[in-house]
Amino acid sequence: MHPYTKENGRNFIAIANQSTPPHILAIEVNGEAAGGIGLHPQPDIYRKNAELGYWLAEPYWGNGIISRAIPQMVE
Repeated sequence: MHPYTKENGRNFIAIANQSTPPHILAIEVNGEAAGGIGLHPQPDIYRKNAELGYWLAEPYWGNGIISRAIPQMVE
């Protein structure tokens, strides 16, 4: 069981699709959605900084997926 509803998921996808270029991307493994990663530029005096966040479904943990995704996202 998870704490999110389908409506929560739809709202998140709508928010993720608002930025151009996108700041939040899906992580795909073998054609399946496995997680997500986002890079969020900061405003004002922090404008040269960004916050990085990610999540990965537990079955994919320990495979180096995030270790490969982070440099790609930062680039």
